[in-house]
Amino acid sequence: MVAASVDQYRSDVGRLPASLQILLDDDPPGLGPYVRAGALRDPWSRNLYFGRDPDGHGFVVFSLGRDGRPGGEGADADVAASGPYQIPRK
Repeated sequence: MVAASVDQYRSDVGRLPASLQILLDDDPPGLGPYVRAGALRDPWSRNLYFGRDPDGHGFVVFSLGRDGRPGGEGADADVAASGPYQIPRK
């Protein structure tokens, strides 16, 4: 759901957000907030991570899993959702 909100923000604003925290703001006015505060936490109550490709088009939203460390298996495995390349609006 958070990755879809990042895509919606990009569609509305024409660029990716600088951070997930921006999705909580009412900016641009009348369009945000894109998520509620609790949506930016994983099932283990830790903050989700957000990364952008160097070109600024692709992104990933991820959790480090139950153990809070990179990698892992089962419930300890990282969980990620990424956004496809899209041509930004001008």
